Amino acid sequence: MHGKPENPFQARPDWHYNACVENFLEYWRLGEYYVRAADALIQSALDDTSLLDVHVLPLCFLYRHAFELLLKDLLWQSHYLAHGNKKLLMTHNLSRLWRELSANAQDALGSAFPLSTQDTELLGQLIRRVEEHDPGSDAFRYPFDTKGKRSHPSLTHVNVRSLYESVRQAVDLLGNLREVVTLSYLAKGEKA
Repeated sequence: MHGKPENPFQARPDWHYNACVENFLEYWRLGEYYVRAADALIQSALDDTSLLDVHVLPLCFLYRHAFELLLKDLLWQSHYLAHGNKKLLMTHNLSRLWRELSANAQDALGSAFPLSTQDTELLGQLIRRVEEHDPGSDAFRYPFDTKGKRSHPSLTHVNVRSLYESVRQAVDLLGNLREVVTLSYLAKGEKA
């Protein structure tokens, strides 16, 4: 590339490469985008297994961040249903987000809570496993923590097929919960 550098953050004449940025996304939709991006990396790695080691940390981060966004979307709606006001926790702590979301949704929905005890435990277990290796949403992004120590020294392998299947199952369960929470939220006359 010679001459004046192009600004990649604007439309260019090669229009078929111009991505449209949605400036009015909700947490859930953005979370779905992160899931889809990670799914694409997994597919790329499965098609060419020499890319497994290259893609593993970025795709773990994408899935982790997707969970955070999906949980936050459900949390503010479930908090409104349970307590009558909208509250968004500005934390990266997935376990805390899940605990509060689950408690709010169970309180607000009662017998309409769509997840079984087994489903609820499965979600909690996957969240704990992700958080074990990335508690503050930075271990999959940086090689060292703020104290100069390796970000996740005990993590040596990730089976990306198993990760994909676990995430798909969790996203489906969260989607089932979202359907009931959002319908209940809309029934209260609110716009989601």
